[in-house]
Amino acid sequence: RVNDRLVGLPTRFGYTQQLGSTADNPSMGQELYKYDLQTGIAEVHGLGNVNGGEPVFVPRGEGGAEDDGWIVLFGHDLSTDVSELRIIDAQNFSGLSVARVFTHHRVPYGSHGHLFTRCSSQFASTILSLITRTLPTYLMYLAHLPRSR
Repeated sequence: RVNDRLVGLPTRFGYTQQLGSTADNPSMGQELYKYDLQTGIAEVHGLGNVNGGEPVFVPRGEGGAEDDGWIVLFGHDLSTDVSELRIIDAQNFSGLSVARVFTHHRVPYGSHGHLFTRCSSQFASTILSLITRTLPTYLMYLAHLPRSR
């Protein structure tokens, strides 16, 4: 995927998830990639034990840099069989996730990221505002802790 504002135009960055290594076993992988189409360099964001869904770019606002925003996706934790909404800073792609919102059930892989683009930056801003301002500060640290079964 690319920044949806630039579909059909020259772009520098593209985002995708890792796929299984064999054609007869197409599975989602546990890494995401940000490709710099000008330099040919790829950055990696590891998801741990989470299989990633389709990454979608959500712009921070109008008129920013092509990668000024967040990567948003649903992932499936293989050890707990539940899903999470993960938010990644696109300009710090290899760094830690900005937020992880856990569900109590599994979200199927067919729930593609198109639903995020309909809500665009207002959705991401609302989620990030909720996490950083409404919830106690210690919840921000949960994104960096391993999940127990």
